[in-house]
Amino acid sequence: MDIRDEVYAFLTMVYCGVIMGILFDIYRRKKHHFRRIRIIDSIEDILFWIVQAGVLFLFVYWSSNGEIRMFSIIGAASGAILYHYTLSRPMTRVLDAIFKAIIGISQKISRTCKKIKHIINMGTKKVAELKIFHRR
Repeated sequence: MDIRDEVYAFLTMVYCGVIMGILFDIYRRKKHHFRRIRIIDSIEDILFWIVQAGVLFLFVYWSSNGEIRMFSIIGAASGAILYHYTLSRPMTRVLDAIFKAIIGISQKISRTCKKIKHIINMGTKKVAELKIFHRR
């Protein structure tokens, strides 16, 4: 590898660290806003870290043909740290707003479905009370 390739690999791994930081914030805020069940929570944790390892593997493969070098590790760590101290807080605010909107919309849909179900149930009770449907 010449110096240009090493710089490219380093910057690609910095980008990888930023992507991994974004994915971590998305996962962390999702866990904060939605109810969790222990076993599902554990499965999600395992799947999340498998995805993170896959992202890291792909970036290492793209940047340096799969060769793990010290500057690759430093680049990924630098990207994650850079993201954490610069973009994490604004990203968290945006994610909180998105998840609150999703929760609000799902609650409105749920309430509307319950009202529709109640109206249908009341209608069927009224129809059942009519004398024309009773047997003699």
